[in-house]
Amino acid sequence: MNTPVISIIGWSGVGKTTFFEKLITVLKNKGIRLGVIKQDGHEFDVDKEGKDTWRFSQAGADKVAIYNGKHGAVMLNTPTNIDSVLSHMTDVDLIITEGCHEREFPQIEVHRAGFDSLRCDRPKQLVAIITDEELPNDVPQFGFSEVVKVAEFILSLTGLDDECAQGYRDIVAGRKEQSSGVRLVVDGREVAMMPFVQDIIREVNVGLLKTLRDAEAKDGSRITIEIQL
Repeated sequence: MNTPVISIIGWSGVGKTTFFEKLITVLKNKGIRLGVIKQDGHEFDVDKEGKDTWRFSQAGADKVAIYNGKHGAVMLNTPTNIDSVLSHMTDVDLIITEGCHEREFPQIEVHRAGFDSLRCDRPKQLVAIITDEELPNDVPQFGFSEVVKVAEFILSLTGLDDECAQGYRDIVAGRKEQSSGVRLVVDGREVAMMPFVQDIIREVNVGLLKTLRDAEAKDGSRITIEIQL
């Protein structure tokens, strides 16, 4: 899985969820397709007792799904870890987790004055702090009102800068041709890609072709690769 993941962490009561909500809104307004994962340290139930899906789970189903024309949900009734959850996070540009300390994702800590220490216990993973007081730490620090700056920092850190996001919106809206001459067609349907994704596909495949006899590509060459799954 190549989708970038950022973890928002902090002690209970510092305002993580409130800041997180504002951050989600800003990122969505920038055209980012966003996946969000919440780690809960307590027992929880996302289903309502007595509902059909609850009854299916009680009967022993390992997975239960429900959907309609607007949205859908899948309940995994088995021991679950972050890798299992991430495998379901498809068709998004960025994943932000609240918690998920067990993996070495870059962490942004939300901190309030009055808390003696940071929640982060892996300093090498800490990339920024949201705080209402200046801390003796070398990583970038932002105030609670600087949500836009935090969003821009995340996009820069992950390569999903605003220029790329705008380019993606233009491609989807049909206002802009894909810039690097790379097209992805799946079962006859063209898939829009951000410019940096096009560049990755171009460089990887051109590099591989250079290792093959009789496959040297020159400027202006058109290369077609077909994959059947």
